Parts: sequence; structure tokens; C-alpha cells
Amino acid sequence: MLNALMRWRRFLGLSSLPSPSDKVPLLPSVNKVGKPNLADEGIKPRRINQILKFLFEQAALKLDEKHPDKADKIRQASAHWGRHTSVTQKIKSGMDREKVRQDARHTDMRTTNHYVHDEEEARVMESQKHKLRWKTE
Repeated sequence: MLNALMRWRRFLGLSSLPSPSDKVPLLPSVNKVGKPNLADEGIKPRRINQILKFLFEQAALKLDEKHPDKADKIRQASAHWGRHTSVTQKIKSGMDREKVRQDARHTDMRTTNHYVHDEEEARVMESQKHKLRWKTE
């Protein structure tokens, strides 16, 4: 992601990495001819969601013929879906859960713990070991 950000900034005519005083938005708005406006505050979350929905629909159209089940699933995707994936992957990577909680801006660790699937999967696997011993005659 950092390499992509650096390429993007160079494309915009900026330094590869922002300085602490940099005011240029990560995702600037563009004018009618597609030229980025580096002086405003950037695109809004609503527009990001619209762009993501468009991209998900384009991906679904490519999947429709061979993988209609996957196409249906990706049509349900959203920015929030990406957020869930990010939190889950951070936990799976072994990142400290308190840091994950802070990154996700969850006020309660119980919210972050909803994203922990490994422990649930391990519990189910362990429970499969338990067998009832029926006495046979």
C-alpha cells in the first residue's frame, strides 16, 4: 500500500511521502475533466462508498458467468465489509488485540473480540473430540 501511495503522490506532482505539515488529502476531489483539486479537503466518505460499490459491481459482472455465487456475494460488499476484513486479518496476523481495538476505534474490547474466529474454530474442532461412550451389550 505504501508503494501505491508513493506512486500516487508522485503522479500528483508531490513528494513520495507527506511531511507532517502536508495538507493535501489522500484522496483529492477532481474537477469535471478529472484534474485533482489538491486545495480542498478531499472526497467525502459517501463518494468513497459510491466508488467502492461501482468497483464491486464491475467485479461481480466479471464473475457472473462462471461464479454467480461469488458475484452475488461481492455485490453485497461495502466499505464496512472491508473494515471487518481488516480487523479480522489484523487479529489473525497476531497483532496485539488492544492495538487492533484502538485502530478500529472500538470503545469496548468485546466489540473487537467479535472478530476473533480462530478461537471459535478451535473450540468447535476440540468439541469434535468428545464422544459419548455408549455402553453396548
